[in-house]
Amino acid sequence: MPKLLALAAEDAYAFAEQNDELFLIRPPFTSRVKKQVPRAALETAIVRYGFMRSDQTFDSWSGLVQYLRDEFLRARRGTNQQPEDSDNIRRLVQRAPEEVVLQYLERIETELIPREEWSAAIELLTHLFRNVVAKGRPDLLDNCATLLERCETLRRARESFLTNCGDLITQQVDDGTESGWPVELGRRVRACGQLLLVGSAD
Repeated sequence: MPKLLALAAEDAYAFAEQNDELFLIRPPFTSRVKKQVPRAALETAIVRYGFMRSDQTFDSWSGLVQYLRDEFLRARRGTNQQPEDSDNIRRLVQRAPEEVVLQYLERIETELIPREEWSAAIELLTHLFRNVVAKGRPDLLDNCATLLERCETLRRARESFLTNCGDLITQQVDDGTESGWPVELGRRVRACGQLLLVGSAD
């Protein structure tokens, strides 16, 4: 029976163990395959890339995949926003006074980046580049640019790790059941980022 050891629910990546072998499971799950990875990859994912530890055991690989899909959809529902909400946030950030701009920058550096919410940080920084105060303050724009570059670098590092963590060994899932992940949902995992959640300007 597969045992889930670590999970990143926001993009449905996970590490699972069976018969003392460690596997990386990742979308789009269009075929019955799993990728064997070195044991050291698990601790790296948890310590450096924010994966959450787990110790759940499943009756089959299809059951584990279904759980990952449910957790992914639950994480997405927790960050979904209506288009009008997104427009309101954009206007709020772009018109924010200097003290609020500084609060946003601090939040990006001390909250969003440490929690690896890079998509949310990048979206917020994009709005800040158009902020009426920041456009007249080269120091604020430089700060935005530095944080943006940091987010992009960290995000690329995580993606590279997940793609290349050790010599991946393709193995057929021996469960005997189909655990397919819808192709379109798999594409959405890559396409949709963490949506922006900000407080009021006061």
